[in-house]
Amino acid sequence: MTVSTTSTLARPITDLRTRVPGMARAAIDRYIEGTARYAETGIPEYLHRESVRTIHTLLTVCLRSALEDSLDIPGSL
Repeated sequence: MTVSTTSTLARPITDLRTRVPGMARAAIDRYIEGTARYAETGIPEYLHRESVRTIHTLLTVCLRSALEDSLDIPGSL
């Protein structure tokens, strides 16, 4: 990636990275709302926590990869 592209993306990506925890929770919560399996009982806390952590990791690695050419994506995931 070129330096100008990286510098152009740096600010928006930094802003998005601060929102990752909320976006991860919102993504899982929206998924659960649309899933009949947990409609009556709700999702177990451990499963909710691990699902949020998974989405958080995916979002973080995706954002980092836009700025870090040398990022080991498979290793980071």
